[in-house]
Parts: sequence; structure tokens; C-alpha cells
Amino acid sequence: FIKEMKKTFAHILKFLLLSLFSIISIILLITTFFSDEIEKSVINIIDKNLESPLILDNVELTLFENFPSTSVKITNLLIYESKEFNNDTLLFSKTSYIDISLLNIINKNYTIENVLIQNAKINIKYNDSSIPNFLIFKNNTTKNDLSIKNIVLINTQLKIKNPLTKLHLSWELNKSIISINNQKFKLKHDGFSNKLIVDNVDFLQNKKINFTADTKITKDTVKILESNLDIENVFLNLTGDILNTTNLNLKINGEGQEIHSIIRSLPKNLKNIFSPVIANGKITFYSSIKGLINKQNNPSFLMNYKIQNGGFELKSIPFKLYNIEMSGDITNGEKRDFSSTKITANLFKAQTNNGDIDGDFILRNLNNYFLRSKFKSSWDLNIVNQYFEDSPFMGMSGELTSKTNYEGNIAFDNRFKRMFLNAKHTSDVTIKNMIFKYQILPLDFSIKNAKLDIEKHKIIVNSLQSTISETDVEFKGEIQNFIPYLLQDAPKIYINGDINSTYTNFSELITSASTTNVKDQNILPNWINANTNMNINNFSYKNFMGSNLTGLISYKNAKINADNLNAKLLNGEINGAFTISELANNELKL
Repeated sequence: FIKEMKKTFAHILKFLLLSLFSIISIILLITTFFSDEIEKSVINIIDKNLESPLILDNVELTLFENFPSTSVKITNLLIYESKEFNNDTLLFSKTSYIDISLLNIINKNYTIENVLIQNAKINIKYNDSSIPNFLIFKNNTTKNDLSIKNIVLINTQLKIKNPLTKLHLSWELNKSIISINNQKFKLKHDGFSNKLIVDNVDFLQNKKINFTADTKITKDTVKILESNLDIENVFLNLTGDILNTTNLNLKINGEGQEIHSIIRSLPKNLKNIFSPVIANGKITFYSSIKGLINKQNNPSFLMNYKIQNGGFELKSIPFKLYNIEMSGDITNGEKRDFSSTKITANLFKAQTNNGDIDGDFILRNLNNYFLRSKFKSSWDLNIVNQYFEDSPFMGMSGELTSKTNYEGNIAFDNRFKRMFLNAKHTSDVTIKNMIFKYQILPLDFSIKNAKLDIEKHKIIVNSLQSTISETDVEFKGEIQNFIPYLLQDAPKIYINGDINSTYTNFSELITSASTTNVKDQNILPNWINANTNMNINNFSYKNFMGSNLTGLISYKNAKINADNLNAKLLNGEINGAFTISELANNELKL
């Protein structure tokens, strides 16, 4: 059996070698006797189908350079653009190959179907009437022997210019395969984009690109049936129509794309929007581009999006959001530019350090951000205190929950402080277990519980339970300018309301009221004005002890005024009024 197998294998090997020898012999014979005829026929086919002149250096039939195909090799091929232009170069190729099958050679059928172009330059232009410079083929009435089915471009520079759409494209194609079937074109490209400028915006500057596409091209329409684009690990699907190179009806979709990769691939003007922040996560979007694109018009843009597992961080301050879930839509609006762009978030959820945010918003005008939002949020006050570098409140901790409506401009840098102060905003705030120190004072401040309504610069205190060292305070009233003072935009805080206390240590409060400003060493501070109705069960001042202190206390311009004062003191009662002011030598005058 083994001997029979060896004999069979030997016969097969002899047959293959004989067949290969026969084929090589036939090719050598054809090359020897018919190469001139083949070369001339191929060049004649190209030349008679072109209106532009065909210029080349050398033509030769080659067997092995493009094996297994037999090819006509053309060196330094030059084709000029159509006569409506300036007879500039449309195509220049250092080396081109026209593939011809052995059967067609034997039958003397030199129909050109497959073309390989290497080390080439292709320059495509459109004039002001949107007519391209590649309309160089004759309208033949006889049988067309130039029916190209496949074009392969290797190491090719492609440039396209269209003044109507302000398009300027410059690509380097490592390998590009174009398959043609009547009006249907299959494209597969791998290369590098030096630039893709549309209306002075470079959408693909120095980007690696890879895409496949099924298209149908007629006289004035490019129909993209299906395409998949890879732009530096951003994967997009593109379908739709391009009419007369200026009227777009396209759909661009992406599923589960990395946000940081998309930002990295954006054109420079869009990337600058994200320069103050670090953003990541995955986004799925479905977008459309419709309308004219020319010197006077931008097409409309609409996108529906959904973000999952997102992250957001400001570079200027340590503000971070985690596990962002967000969905909504984006449109470039009536003007179809940045000024009328609107970003809507119908759903926005995120986590902070030991807190969370839930709400919705609309962001308008990417030239000057304007935000309208509604949020429910909870915050760790230790983290919040880090957002304000110049805050006089030190070592803050506790919990804050709020319901906030905001309407006004925003920014992701130090301009936001001024914008926040000028905006319309209201909040319902609850504070629990808040502890802090004020500047370098030794006293401990705490707010056990507080319920506040905030409207711009006014805080309505519905209830507040706090302590300042030994003193406990319950307050109900109104505070003006607390937030501007916190942001160093107002010199004073104004307080009006009712104070109740079980025990008050006036000695400590006078100490705590003193300012830490180096230029202002006064005992009585100048950063607060107050009008309060006071009711204190027990109080002390140094060695004096008293009880049932009531009256109207006002503080203005570093002067304390007390009216209708009543108290029990020294085993008796006292009533009347007084004023305390500070002398130049930092002593108090009663």
C-alpha cells in the first residue's frame, strides 16, 4: 500500500511540475513574441478612452513582479485633469500595473479590469460650479474595453479641494482597494489623514484612519449604503446621501465608544471646549447631518446620546464626579453654529465623594455657556470645602443635601465665581453635623441641624441649631451676602432674626468675633451687621453669671446696641439699654 501511495504521489508531483513548466514556457513564449503587441494594445486602450493626454516613460510586460498575475508595467505615468481646469496633474504614478489573465492573452483580449498603482499622487479639484477635474473619459459608443473592476492604490497621496464646501483633504493611503460593479463601489482604505478641512475646521488633523464602505455613485449623488470608520480607535458607522457634493443627508452612529478617545479625535476648536476638564466613560449616540454645506450655510446637526460609567474632573480645582449616567440630545440650533448649540440632559445621575447628584439640565451657547438646571444632590462638606481655596472656614465636615435650580452662565475656571454670583439660583438646603473652625480661631463651630432656603444672595433660615464652643444657639431669620462673602466678593454679612440660647458665654463670643486680618486687629469685627431678638436662659461674662436675658441686639459698624434689655443678675433684675464700642487702643467702651 505504501509503495502504491509513493507511486501515486510521484505521478501527481510530475504532473504538477510538468504543468508549471508548461505554463512558464507559454508565458515566456508570449513574452518573447507578443510582449510588444500586448504593451501597445494596453496603452491604446487607455489612450483612446481618455480625453486628456497620456504621458509615460516606459512600458513593459512583466511576469513575476506582480505574480501570479501577468501585468503590463508602466513607469512614471502622468494623466492631466480635464480641460475645464488648468491642465494640472490629476494622477502621477511612479509605477502602475495593468493585470491581464493568461487566458485573455491567449485570446488576445486585452480588456483592462484590474489596476495596481504605486507611489502615486492624485489631485482632485472642484470648480465653483461643483464640476470635478476627473471627467476625463470619452463617451464611447463602441464596446468599452476599459471596464475597470478593481483598483489598488499603494503608498498614494490623495488631495481633494472644493471651494463650495471649503473642503481641503490631504490623505496618505498605505493601501486602498476600490471594487467597481456598475455604479456600486466597495472601498477599503488604510492610511493617515494629514488634514480634512471643512469650513476652516480641520476634522482629521494628523489622524490614523481605516474604513470600509459600500457606495453607489451616480452623476450627482453619492449614496453610502454602509460604512465602518476607525479613526484612532473611535469606531463609527456612516450611511446616507451626498448630493452635488454640497447637500448632505447623513447618519453617523457609534456604540459603546470611549469618551476620552472621541475627545482626542475632535477638531481643535471642539477639543478646546473640553480643555478645562477630564472626561471618560462610554457613549452610544445616533446622529444626523442634513442640509447644505457651503460658504454661506452649515448643515443642521442632531444627536441622541447615552453615557454610562462616566467620569468628570475639573483641572482647576479637585472637583470630581463618578459613575455618571446621562442621556439626552444635542443640536446646533437655528443658526447652526456654536452660539445656537443646545445640549440637553433629560437624565443626569452621578456620584460624588460620599454623595450623589440627580437631575436634568440644558446647556446653550458653546461660545459662552448658559446653563438651566434642576438638581437634587448630597455632599460631603469636607470635599466641598476643598473647592474654595480662599475659604475662611477650616477643617469643615458634615453632610449637605439640596434641591437646586440654576439659570445663568457657567465656566470651568476662575470666571465661574463671578458668573455664579450674577446667576439666578434657588436652593432648599439641609445641613447635618457640620463642624468647622473659622480662620485661625481656637473655638470649635458646629451646626447640628439647619434647614435653609437660598435665593441668590439671600438665605432664609427656617431653623438652625448650632454651637460655638460652650455656647448653643438656635436661630431663625434671614442672612444676606453670606455666599458673596464666602467667595470674597462682599465685605459684610447681614443678619436679621431671632436667637434663642440655653447658655451663652459672652467672653468666648467676643473672642470669636475678632478678625484675623493682619491690617485689622480690632476686637469687634467689621465684617458683620446684625439685628436680632435675643432670648438667653443662662449667660456669663467673665465672673458675672445671669439668666433670662431678653432684648433687641443690633450690631453695626463695630458697635453693639442693646434696647429693651431685661435680665436677672446678682440676685436681682436689670433692665435698660447699652452701647459697646471699641477705642483706638483696642479697649472696649461701655
